[in-house]
Amino acid sequence: MKKYLQSDDEIRDLKNMEELHEYLDFRKENDEWVEVFLNELAAVGVPDMPLFYGQYCSKVTVPKNGYHVHIGNIDHEKQENAECISGTGLFLVFPYKDKLTAYPTRWTAYNSICKRAGDDGDVMMRTEARANKCVLPVNEKAERLCRDFQLYSDNCKILLRDGKVSAVLSKDYAILPADGLIQVLENQLASDHPDFAFDKGKVSHEYLLAEYLLNDPEMEESFRLRLNDAGADIASIKAGVQFSTSDVGLSRVNASLFYDADGVRTFLGGGIGIIHLGDASVADFAESCKSLGLVFKECEDRIEELGNMDIADVAGTVRKVQEKYPFLPKTVADAVAADLEVSCPNGGTGVDVYIALNDIVQRHADQSSLSPTRYLNLCEQVAKLMKLPFDRIDQGEEWIRI
Repeated sequence: MKKYLQSDDEIRDLKNMEELHEYLDFRKENDEWVEVFLNELAAVGVPDMPLFYGQYCSKVTVPKNGYHVHIGNIDHEKQENAECISGTGLFLVFPYKDKLTAYPTRWTAYNSICKRAGDDGDVMMRTEARANKCVLPVNEKAERLCRDFQLYSDNCKILLRDGKVSAVLSKDYAILPADGLIQVLENQLASDHPDFAFDKGKVSHEYLLAEYLLNDPEMEESFRLRLNDAGADIASIKAGVQFSTSDVGLSRVNASLFYDADGVRTFLGGGIGIIHLGDASVADFAESCKSLGLVFKECEDRIEELGNMDIADVAGTVRKVQEKYPFLPKTVADAVAADLEVSCPNGGTGVDVYIALNDIVQRHADQSSLSPTRYLNLCEQVAKLMKLPFDRIDQGEEWIRI
């Protein structure tokens, strides 16, 4: 079994276009989607207790419609199986290559497995004991899942990736191959901005993230001058697009917009995308990509409004925003605010505040080696702050958290 990510928690950086497309080619060649009926599923739980591996891994059977079906043995020394036992402990049983097989699962699959069985409550989700709440052993969780699966006749879509089950998604989940999505995005960027280039990316078992720079000096300089005419003081601007998608049911396909303003990657409150649902297709995403230019224009108008927003105390405003939005790390926010006291001693504009909030996220990402999941979440959260009334916050007026 070929693997791109060697462990369930591995995060790999994509440094150039070649590495991105090598990853996409690998997924196209090695990922496998299996469609089965839910009532064909079962589960086996193997507690991480080496002394009892023989009991739980030998002559495995699963209950099916009042009788037990023999599965065979689970080789607990095989790498993927050993990792599963020390991880979720859950093996998903389903028809695979004309044989009922107990396939190891990774942590990304567990929630979706329980959801397909209609059993995703607190008891099944709990993996650590809490005050007055114990953990249901994994073998008993598996027994519940076996019974639950028998109650459903819909089909489901199972993603097999790097030796394990990565997700068990509903019949309505639309499989959107990442290579096709990236290709239509790059085609649109090439049409609109011929000198575009890949900047950086990351992959994990949850997300694919890729960021591109448009390299469109005429567009970028025009926007920089508009901002500075409105009161900002920006020396350089580069525009870009951030692409993200997930094959494990976490999110829609998304293309978000950003500007590197004096070196700070500043996310705009807009983008395009489609949901992995129903008849959604790569062609739908291609159609959405045609509106990227319009979305840029709409976001630029809001940034220009921020440029017209006078701020007497830029550092103080950033600190006030951070107090209400603790997703912005306080230690990093304090460092950014301290720099602003030097760079903006006589005040600034709403653009200065918004760039600073993005600077907090980018510094935190650089210092903490964030996963794609966490980084995308922070980018989405900070983009929403573009709509805040920074001038009212600066003046000490009441304001409502978005």
